[in-house]
Amino acid sequence: MLIDKIIKRRHSSFCVIVFKDAESIDLHMDIILKYNISKGKNYTYDELKPAINENQILLAKQKAYSIASYSPKSKAQIIKRLKSENYDDNAITQAIESIERLDLIDDYAFAVKYINSVLKKKQIGIEKLKRDLASKGISKTNIEKAIVEAYPQDSIIELAEKAAEKKLKLLIGKPKQKIISSVSNYLAYRGFDYDTIKRIIDKIK
Repeated sequence: MLIDKIIKRRHSSFCVIVFKDAESIDLHMDIILKYNISKGKNYTYDELKPAINENQILLAKQKAYSIASYSPKSKAQIIKRLKSENYDDNAITQAIESIERLDLIDDYAFAVKYINSVLKKKQIGIEKLKRDLASKGISKTNIEKAIVEAYPQDSIIELAEKAAEKKLKLLIGKPKQKIISSVSNYLAYRGFDYDTIKRIIDKIK
């Protein structure tokens, strides 16, 4: 693999390494200097592999930092995103470790923020929050701790009543049994527990 050109990308710390066979790869300038990669040299793939691997780790770290900085994400969400962009397991592991050292990942804090954010917009029960957080890769322990911290346990009935009121507006004129069934199913879907739903339905009756 004979290097024909090394072209620096504009407004970037990366260069395009162009080989005689017209293939090319991008490498960071620091990696090019570290491995003494230069125009006119001939390399085997095995000789370039350490530089390529290190470059992928660098790119994965940059991507992980960008993802975590843009908006709150769980560790599992960031790993999933990196995998979707074809970073290998080693690069992903090192990228995650790097942003953990910067305190950019905290699944417990993420769960607390998520609960607070959701409850500002809608009335939902604990079970739905558990399902939603689990789908984002949050551990059961962190979910339970976050719910104790952020969910207003003494306001469950009030939240369920508000949710039921919205549903009832859509059921005006419907038969009583239809109303009861629809509200019950709606509250269950919203994650409210059986006892809470029963109390709301008893009021409707």
